[in-house]
Amino acid sequence: MEGVFEVARPRVFNHLFKGLIFGGIGGLIVFLVVQEATEPAGYIFALFAYPFVAAFTRNVQAFFARPHFRLTHEQIQLRYWRPVDFPSFAMFLPMYRIVDRSIPWAEYATSRTYKYTVNGLPRYQAFILESKTEDHPIGWDIFSKSVNAIQGAFLDYIEIEFRQPLREQSGIVEFCKTRFAQPARVESSTGLGPPLICVLLTLGSCGLLMVLVPEFPDTGWVLVPFLLALGAIGTFYDWTQAWGKRVLELRSEGLAIGDSFELMRVVPWEDILFVRAHTKLANDQSDKGTPEALEIRLRDRSSILLRHHYRRTLADLQELIDPPLAKLEEARRRAGQGEEFEAACTAAGLPGRS
Repeated sequence: MEGVFEVARPRVFNHLFKGLIFGGIGGLIVFLVVQEATEPAGYIFALFAYPFVAAFTRNVQAFFARPHFRLTHEQIQLRYWRPVDFPSFAMFLPMYRIVDRSIPWAEYATSRTYKYTVNGLPRYQAFILESKTEDHPIGWDIFSKSVNAIQGAFLDYIEIEFRQPLREQSGIVEFCKTRFAQPARVESSTGLGPPLICVLLTLGSCGLLMVLVPEFPDTGWVLVPFLLALGAIGTFYDWTQAWGKRVLELRSEGLAIGDSFELMRVVPWEDILFVRAHTKLANDQSDKGTPEALEIRLRDRSSILLRHHYRRTLADLQELIDPPLAKLEEARRRAGQGEEFEAACTAAGLPGRS
């Protein structure tokens, strides 16, 4: 990213496919309308035909809309389509609303992704860009990139183009080297818990089947191996998720992470670009802002992902590895006034070493 980021490739096949489907259904119903034009059934067919014809024209409009999403140092340039501002009647209208905006960075507020699910299946996803005056929901059927990929690239641009220069000027690397001259170890909190729960749930399911299903002796030879196989898969998954990065230690030379103290990989502080919290947001938005993982982005564009497997919250880990600049400056000011360095850090609001 050399100062400019752009997403301009529309999701062409999506609109082509939906246009053909809705156009075909609408055409078939129109044909039936013509056949029954003089009969009451013709009017009924016409009522059914209109929503499909409207959906066809909307997809034709979206096919030729040519959306784009462009970032520069001065502004965010957006061109996309969205349903008109009458949600209850959107499916009956033959067109989308085309939004063309240039948003200065001073007007930018935040961004997030949204997923609407029904019975666990996604029905709608969007990347929502919030300015100080309005929200811009970029749906999952506009660009060829997924909404998560667009948000990731958008946040990368902000981190690298705007925040990284400030980090380098603040001397965050020297701050971390000084603070962790004596290593701070973060213990794993997972252990055998999740795998043991998977095993117990699997055995409990088998026992419940034996009690509730009278024909179990005849069918058990099929169901039990199946349930045990599912339990083994779940146990293996939980074990690998928990075991992959069990040891974490903050040292003067960098962040040490690995399967054991003998097999630790040390990532120098100089190689860490930023640390970003991944949050989960679904239908009710009740968990907005709650991190479910930490992404440590390195200068070679690779990433290390930390999940809930340590005895510290992810918010604490984020501020330990990548302290906010305001708290960092306050800690330095207090240390300059004679306070002990670690006491100055905690007084500034940074999480403690242990």
